[in-house]
Amino acid sequence: MYVPSTVQVTFYVSVPANVAFEASTVNGDVEVEDLASDVGVTSVNGDIEISTTGFAGATTVNGSIAAAMGQYDIEDGLSFTTVNGSISLDLPDDVDADLDAS
Repeated sequence: MYVPSTVQVTFYVSVPANVAFEASTVNGDVEVEDLASDVGVTSVNGDIEISTTGFAGATTVNGSIAAAMGQYDIEDGLSFTTVNGSISLDLPDDVDADLDAS
């Protein structure tokens, strides 16, 4: 009798400073740590964690988002979206912005 096994794959990617990073996954978490560039992450079924000195944005359907960033684009705003999960943001101390949440 064949019993399928669970497979887990982990990618480690080094990104040079000031090189934008985009990542996406369908079933899995995305963790971006200690980047010095802008980050965009999309997931369908997974949590997202971002830590960067640059700008960040993230979208997931079934998962939570935790993001810490050092810069922000006040003209275009920030965008973090989840359907089933929480959002936690750590923004620079000098942020002067309005928050729209629903």
